Amino acid sequence: MVSLLFTPEADQEIDDIYDYSIVHWGVNGYIRYQDLLNRAFELIALNPEAPFVLKFPNLSAAIRGLPLWLVPQPDKSLRVKNPPHIIYYRIVDDSTVEILRIFHKGMNRTAILNPKK
Repeated sequence: MVSLLFTPEADQEIDDIYDYSIVHWGVNGYIRYQDLLNRAFELIALNPEAPFVLKFPNLSAAIRGLPLWLVPQPDKSLRVKNPPHIIYYRIVDDSTVEILRIFHKGMNRTAILNPKK
């Protein structure tokens, strides 16, 4: 299992997702999305090169993406229907992965490499 590091942007996006979930779906929505994100981070930590992750050679050979709709959700009471986010991350070395951003699937992914200044 690798260690996960989070950029400040990823931390903020997680907070924003949680805030949105609470406002639109209440505490239960927040809990469901929190569970989904935790499962996704665990999947990344266990196998950052899993065959189902997205690769972006046009951006960087080290960048990967995990669409949340591919994350198993075995507990039906915590299931999130059609989660629209993708976790973008970078493999730093054999023991570390950096979570770069968490974008809605419709957002421009080239912004990963061009952060706001």
